[in-house]
Amino acid sequence: MRGWTLEELSGTSPAQRGFLEGARALYYEEQMELGEAGTAVKERESGQKLYVKVPTAQSPQFEKIKKIFLMFPGEQQAVFYFSDTRKRMGTPCVIHPALIRELGEMLGGENVVLK
Repeated sequence: MRGWTLEELSGTSPAQRGFLEGARALYYEEQMELGEAGTAVKERESGQKLYVKVPTAQSPQFEKIKKIFLMFPGEQQAVFYFSDTRKRMGTPCVIHPALIRELGEMLGGENVVLK
């Protein structure tokens, strides 16, 4: 499975793309500083998946979630469950505490589960 590219995000302005690319670069710098002791490295080794329950894929809220995931590229797996269609969709990411916190604030903690 693959993640989203910046080109696939409709309505993303050049300024937003610049922000997302800058945020991604800062994230990589942070991970390099954390090294093997970093939280994301430990979680990657555990093989956990992040499950996210979303009301619908056509909502503005899901568009924002896709943009957030651009800031956390990686090799771990996130699985979206859409309540309206009962379908699932996966994307690669780095399961990071900041990602979990942001999704929990947007969707509610009961809709974001790490297993």
